[in-house]
Amino acid sequence: MENYEIIGGKVILPDGILPLNVRVEDGIITYIGPERSDLPVVDASGLYVSPGFIEMHCHGGGGWDFLDGTAEAFDAIKAAHRRHGMTCIYATTAASSDEELYAFLDAFNAYKAAGDSMLEGIHLEAPYLNPAMAGAQDPAFIILPSIEHFAGLYDASPYIKRVTIAPELPGAFELGDYLDARGILPSVGHTKTLMDTVGEARQHGFRHFTHFVSAMTALPKVDGLRAAGAFEAGLFYDDMTVEVIADGVHLPYGLLALIYKIKGADKIALTTDAMSMAGLNVTQGNLGSRKHGQPAIVEDNVAKLPNHTLAGSIATADRLVRTMQKLDIPLQEIVRMLTLTTARIMRIDDRKGSLAIGKDADIILFDENINVKTSIVAGEIESY
Repeated sequence: MENYEIIGGKVILPDGILPLNVRVEDGIITYIGPERSDLPVVDASGLYVSPGFIEMHCHGGGGWDFLDGTAEAFDAIKAAHRRHGMTCIYATTAASSDEELYAFLDAFNAYKAAGDSMLEGIHLEAPYLNPAMAGAQDPAFIILPSIEHFAGLYDASPYIKRVTIAPELPGAFELGDYLDARGILPSVGHTKTLMDTVGEARQHGFRHFTHFVSAMTALPKVDGLRAAGAFEAGLFYDDMTVEVIADGVHLPYGLLALIYKIKGADKIALTTDAMSMAGLNVTQGNLGSRKHGQPAIVEDNVAKLPNHTLAGSIATADRLVRTMQKLDIPLQEIVRMLTLTTARIMRIDDRKGSLAIGKDADIILFDENINVKTSIVAGEIESY
């Protein structure tokens, strides 16, 4: 069905929810309003009609990691997350060898060339991290920020759209300038930075925080005295956005409420930071690729290393919505943090992130319990 009209649903717009019809023609939204056409109908009675969720930080799902670097892996990850509302994903890499990273980039290029509407780009979460804040990242593959090193990666794939960097490291500002000049987002993460350094980093393209709070300083001590760290900087600088892992485990509800109160829905992107076990009912798997990753377990509804160190999220996007609903945030604002805000951060809001005439028909239908019933990507319908 190429052209159709979604009728009878509660349409989620950035600032409200209204009973409207949504017309789709050739993969594009061509009308939103009360009128009906003679096109075939998709009945959304009793359901919400929402823009599809955009995930800017996803390592994997369905038993696969993006670093597995095969079409089979990419297909499985997309299927696992599309079932739960994602229609646009930035494939995220963890610390790995250059050999594995370049193989992934080649595979991603080939996958896009074969035709794909869901994988929007690539987020390099490593290797330019502070090893003291590596978390579950493999410190063996963490290096200092380097234009020369990154230029090789970018030459290998033009799909790199975001790079996480610890801004206190030598070379970070230079690489930030290099990325910003090419429309690539430098993001603060895995860092021991202080607030003053973040303030300076803002002049070098840094305007976003990777999994805010996680793997960064908060009220650190310097020479025995309290200082302002990355967490305080993220709350303070109004021109910077943050992403939060809203799985209900990584951050307590009180902290989610505080971040929301200070930053608001237009400065917060919800993220799963999902790894390979997301979307599966399993108790063990891998963190990273099947060939080179570390063993991981599921405990307390998150992924952990065998020593019980927190290692990642197994959340899907619908879980993020349910988590934020417990804070009594209006549904349209929660959806905005998974759609339009993310699209604006990644500068794709001209074609994604909201239900608007002329934008891509990336649409999901879900019920009152946020169970996704229909997923539409570039106009193509998949029902569950």
